[in-house]
Amino acid sequence: GGWSAPAGASTLSAIAAPDAPDVPTPRPQTGCAEVRLRLPPLRSGCAPDASLDLEMARAGAEPLTWARVLPFQRGGAEVAISVGTGGMRPHTAYVFRLRASNEFGSGPAGRSSLPLVPGVSANEMRSAPVVRALSSTSYRVEWGESIGGCGAGGRWSVQ
Repeated sequence: GGWSAPAGASTLSAIAAPDAPDVPTPRPQTGCAEVRLRLPPLRSGCAPDASLDLEMARAGAEPLTWARVLPFQRGGAEVAISVGTGGMRPHTAYVFRLRASNEFGSGPAGRSSLPLVPGVSANEMRSAPVVRALSSTSYRVEWGESIGGCGAGGRWSVQ
């Protein structure tokens, strides 16, 4: 017996567009006419990311109409999307998602973010009011607190 002659082996990167990327993360805002997001890092591996395209749609629209607003972004970056970019309007909710690309094409879109409003960061939004019964004839309405803000807030109706 004995061993056979050594053989060489190598692996090649897959010839494929990348998988769907993670969701962009909301960041504190520095102005009242923008939404700030942190993009996930570019991924390496068999079908590595070369860049990320940020897409935006008006929240609540059926069907969602996606527009590419910031193409060819590097991963791990913090980006600001200003009112006017891609038709963004103030005090209107938008959702964001990413699509990764490499030399073999664009992959599928990732999941969308929660709705975000220009000028309102996640810790500035008010939660829905809570109605608590005190007796059979009275109740108390407790409102979510707002930390700062950039203008008109939301309006809740309690019936």
